[in-house]
Amino acid sequence: MEKCITYLPCVNTKSASTINDEKWDEAMSYYKNQQYQKIIPTIIDYINADFNKYKTDTGYSIPHGSIIVNITLTDTTFKVDCDFLHLKDSKKVPLMRKLAELRLNPLD
Repeated sequence: MEKCITYLPCVNTKSASTINDEKWDEAMSYYKNQQYQKIIPTIIDYINADFNKYKTDTGYSIPHGSIIVNITLTDTTFKVDCDFLHLKDSKKVPLMRKLAELRLNPLD
């Protein structure tokens, strides 16, 4: 094994709720008024206002354990990208062969 995946502590380590109920009503108001570009930031505030520190130029990049949730916002779309496995090109073919072997043969 060359290197272990970097682990980032979960954003919400507290057991107390960080939900802000007023933000949900605000997001629904934006939806009804077709102000779609404001909905995702408001929902993120609804979940946890501390997530704003992970805001980027194009959206959000929120660390969660060994993954990073990337949210990209434009005027017409939003995209959620969450890579959980990064492989070098030289390692992909052997892994795919092993996965195909596991899929085709019953486990003993």
